[in-house]
Amino acid sequence: HMTATRNDQKSLKSDLAEQGPSTHDSGKALAARAARDLWPVIDAAVAELCADLDGGFIDQIAALEARLSSGVMQDLLDRKAEERGATQ
Repeated sequence: HMTATRNDQKSLKSDLAEQGPSTHDSGKALAARAARDLWPVIDAAVAELCADLDGGFIDQIAALEARLSSGVMQDLLDRKAEERGATQ
C-alpha cells in the first residue's frame, strides 16, 4: 500500500505543479482531490511533528528544524497516508 500511496502523492503533486491554480473545471477537480486526499495526510503529519515541542519559540523552531533535517517528515507522511488508506 505504501508504494501505491507514494505514487498517488507523486501523481497529485505532479498534477498540481502542471496545472497550478485554475478556475477551470479540471483545476477545481484537482483542488478537490488535493483537499480530499493530500491535505488531511499533511495535516496529520504536521500535527504529530509539532505535538510535543517544548520550551520557548526559538527552542521549538530549533527542534522543528532538527526533526525536519532528519527526514522524519517523509516518514510521517508515508505512515499517515498508509493509515488513511487503511481506514477508507
